[in-house]
Amino acid sequence: MYGLIATIFLLIGLSGMGVIVFRKIPLLADLPISEKIFQESLPSKAIRKFREFDPCEIFNFRNLLKKFLLKFRILTLKIENKTSALLENIRQKERSKDNSLFGSADNYWQELRENAKEVKQKTRKRKKVSK
Repeated sequence: MYGLIATIFLLIGLSGMGVIVFRKIPLLADLPISEKIFQESLPSKAIRKFREFDPCEIFNFRNLLKKFLLKFRILTLKIENKTSALLENIRQKERSKDNSLFGSADNYWQELRENAKEVKQKTRKRKKVSK
């Protein structure tokens, strides 16, 4: 089944390429033939490329500086991320340590609120009874 589907796609693709090439044949026939490409021999071409070679183009100071600064920036971002994670761990340990030492202080406000609710309910009952 998959082989049949693959064959169909292959035939459709090849026929599409054939149509494109068939349409472009007149344009390709009108293009001028460049004789310069065939006149230059391989050794003379290699010598010309060697003479045109500029080592300063490869070892451009600005490119090297840009790469170094990008890598330095990435390194500083990684270090900053690690230090923030370490600081967060230290803060969590301090919180857990403070909670274990002063655990009753955390419940103080909850107990105070519950007591306030009880006092309000008692005063409401007293007001209803007195009316």
